[in-house]
Amino acid sequence: MADIIQFVPKHELASSENLKEFIRLCKHDLEVFGNNLNWNSYYWPEAGITFGNINNTKGVHDKVNIISEPLCEFAKAYVRYKAGTKIKNSLIMRGFKCIEQALMQLFERADIADVNIAVLDLAADIAKKRFIENPKSPYQAGCQIQNIASFVTENRLVANNLSGWEHGIKNASGTPRTGQQAQAEREKKLPDLEAIHAVAEVFASNPTSPRDIFTSSIVAMLLCAPSRISEILSLPVDCEYFDQTGKKTKHMVGDSFRAKTGNR
Repeated sequence: MADIIQFVPKHELASSENLKEFIRLCKHDLEVFGNNLNWNSYYWPEAGITFGNINNTKGVHDKVNIISEPLCEFAKAYVRYKAGTKIKNSLIMRGFKCIEQALMQLFERADIADVNIAVLDLAADIAKKRFIENPKSPYQAGCQIQNIASFVTENRLVANNLSGWEHGIKNASGTPRTGQQAQAEREKKLPDLEAIHAVAEVFASNPTSPRDIFTSSIVAMLLCAPSRISEILSLPVDCEYFDQTGKKTKHMVGDSFRAKTGNR
């Protein structure tokens, strides 16, 4: 397993020096996306990401619509440092696209060192106006802007204090959970009765194919307890077994009992 490298800012250094060291660490010390990563490219196939600005909608890998320097250098470092988190690189880039656009409008240059509250407010406003392909997109972009602001403040990468800033973009409401519309949405996801009976017949016929055994067994278990679907694929082999909890009585118990009692 590769060593975990964490950036630790030095409080005695200026934010500009911490920023230089952070970029150096991500560029030369980290091995995320491989040792042969072409850092200077604006397209990283290993990460599935293009460092394009807000006008780059076609994945063009040239200098026409890329994030301007020196912000792009920091964006590359941030993406590499944050790799392994549950946040998709494409979502992270939405935050940088909005920040770059805001910086260009206010300063006619894009440098993370210039980010202040006014830049963040404008970036959030840009997110609301530009990312409209999905009702939740503006909120997602706003979250990434806020994450970047928190990161540069906590790691002393900028001189301005951005702590406490929030994007203020409301998240679009999801699917309703009650009422006739919610009921109709749930019923649309259900298989018809014929399909259920067909799977039941397969289950009752003692199938020999591993695929049939797996599928029909899962359906049978979920019909009994559908809310426990997350546990199905994490069940260990031989999770059911008999254990004698008294002098004479044997009980079928599961892996949770085995973990609690230490019995094997």
